[in-house]
Amino acid sequence: MTNSKKKQYLIEYHKLYSKHQLYPQKILSDEELSNNEDKFWNGSFQFLREQLPKRLYKYRRPSHNSFDNFEKDQAWFSLPSKFDDTIDTSINNDIETEIKKINHNYGLKVKELAKDFAHLFVKKLGCSIDEKMIEEVLPFFKSDLSMNRAEVTNYLNKKYRKGKIDKIINQLEVELTKAKQNIKIKSALVNIITSYIKTNEIIQNKIYSFSLSEKPDIQAMWSYLADESKGFCIEYEFPENDLLGRRMLLNMLPVYYGKRDPVSFLEIIGKCIKSGELKSGTMFKETQKWLLSESTKDKSYSFQKEWRISFSGQLRGNVQRFPFAKSIIIGERMENEYKDKLIEAAKKKKIAIYQRELNITSSKIKVVRIF
Repeated sequence: MTNSKKKQYLIEYHKLYSKHQLYPQKILSDEELSNNEDKFWNGSFQFLREQLPKRLYKYRRPSHNSFDNFEKDQAWFSLPSKFDDTIDTSINNDIETEIKKINHNYGLKVKELAKDFAHLFVKKLGCSIDEKMIEEVLPFFKSDLSMNRAEVTNYLNKKYRKGKIDKIINQLEVELTKAKQNIKIKSALVNIITSYIKTNEIIQNKIYSFSLSEKPDIQAMWSYLADESKGFCIEYEFPENDLLGRRMLLNMLPVYYGKRDPVSFLEIIGKCIKSGELKSGTMFKETQKWLLSESTKDKSYSFQKEWRISFSGQLRGNVQRFPFAKSIIIGERMENEYKDKLIEAAKKKKIAIYQRELNITSSKIKVVRIF
């Protein structure tokens, strides 16, 4: 899959996930979770599943933990806060600047929110409103969302038939009461934005991820992650007809390499108000930009060709059952002590074993099957 197609995959996945809510916030029983995954897999996910890689690879160092996890069919899911890239899996946002904007341009922001509210209100009444009308009625409302009923009534008398005015005024007061519960203008805006300061910290300490690569022959990865070819590489294949394998595929996303577009929380709040999805300062669903920002790494990492399997805190721990190994490739510099142990474990699993070897001039790598 090309880099541009990976970005499109993330966008399509976000659309499906937001619509279906594969893992809702409420706690599901194992049976409910399984049924929800089956429904998503057999329905919404059909288009995307065909694009998933058939096999993925994990480069490992020759450590006790690496051998132990391989032997026990386990995988270590790491928290992003432990990744080597300190800004990995984070939302690209300049939150300090956004808070300053609220404090310095409070009047403008109130006007923007008022316009959003006005459009939402008249839409519910089956009416339309233009910018001129909004400018005309803004002086009738106070920043605490109360209104001068007499001035509003007098204005509406000039625009609508008298029979409609009382209904509109009463409905407006109801909507303003709801709005007061949802947003207290300046203090609420600052509080909502401030709450996002900890968003990246929460993400990086709540999401468990297992990183894999598209290819087993990336020389930089053998050097970078397999301890200068002293380690090994595991080939994984995830069966669709297996409950656990399907769960991994459903939660498998590519990493896109490129520029991370900034995410404006003020813009998100505005969109939520327009769509009526802001409740007590909480956003109900993630945005597309949010997921793309989390899933984007600098182009300097593009050699990794990374895919990730990620779960929220419901995973309950780092070590997870992972019985998907199909073969191993042993690095050309692995010490015999480790090699013997690894070969023995692989033979017990009855999976293929390959050995990387240098050619006679030490200028190329060839891979030879030894079991």
